[in-house]
Amino acid sequence: MKRLLYTASLIVTTIAAVVVTNTTALGQTTRTFMAVTGDWNNAANWSGGFVPDGSFDEYATINIAASLAQVGGPVPSVGQLLVGPGAVEIASAGSLGTAPGPAFGIGAATINTTGRISVASGGTFSPRGLTHNGTLELTGANATVNVGNLGLAVNGGSTLRATINSATFKPIAVDGLARIRGGNLNVQFSGFTPTTANTFNIIDADAIDGSFDAVQVTGGATLQPYQVYAINTHA
Repeated sequence: MKRLLYTASLIVTTIAAVVVTNTTALGQTTRTFMAVTGDWNNAANWSGGFVPDGSFDEYATINIAASLAQVGGPVPSVGQLLVGPGAVEIASAGSLGTAPGPAFGIGAATINTTGRISVASGGTFSPRGLTHNGTLELTGANATVNVGNLGLAVNGGSTLRATINSATFKPIAVDGLARIRGGNLNVQFSGFTPTTANTFNIIDADAIDGSFDAVQVTGGATLQPYQVYAINTHA
């Protein structure tokens, strides 16, 4: 199947002449993930029979309950991404991003309250901007989340889960402002016991405004009564 660009005719009539100009009319198209569980890069899993591609002004929506879109390799950037209900899992070789299209879309991504995006170590998620209302998971030392100049907004009721399994962890990088308007920060240690010498940067932004409603740390060393995990924001 091939995508079609539709042509419109603009006719301007004056007393003296008729002028006809051919122009290309582009429209924003939303592709919905239709499979229960399946490969993002399989056109058969999307409405219309195409993998969404921002260069054609196409948006991607995962909004059917229990849908799981699996990103196992590089996929085309989309003009806009909406997740929830449903989930996106980005594997160690996977990469997913957003970018403005030729005429529509600003490259924004939204995780709804019932949505989830998970990024495994070696995987990459790179939205130009991210509004986070659901669940965002980063697992391992090299899970990459790069948010562009539209910034990051973390809202109340959301969960940011960082699963740390070594002494290193790559923070969410934000090329702009990170607004933290509540939500839960959940740090899970798995197969690794931190010591007092370990620190982990979770969000690295040009500026951070606000704080989480709650912070939970699980799986680490048993703390003594005089010990706590410290959460700090540094300018």
